[in-house]
Amino acid sequence: MVEWNISAPITEYYDHASPDLASVIQEVINTPTVAIDTETTGLNITGDYPLYWSLAWGNRRMTLNASILHHFAEAFNDPRKRWVFANAKYDTH
Repeated sequence: MVEWNISAPITEYYDHASPDLASVIQEVINTPTVAIDTETTGLNITGDYPLYWSLAWGNRRMTLNASILHHFAEAFNDPRKRWVFANAKYDTH
């Protein structure tokens, strides 16, 4: 087995049933720079759709069910927030 020479935080998972979802949303709202990526059913921009999306900042890394994306609207609409995308052109479609 090959070992990585990096250390990454454990990934947290959130969906509608997560009891601390509201506090995670608030933390994202209050964090000035957040990395974001989507995990989709494929690479066809017009035919595939998101299943999950991921956020990371500081020592936090999380995977979120795509169905809760709308709960983060306040963070997405904040013009002061800096979003760092992986594969931004695909994700913005």
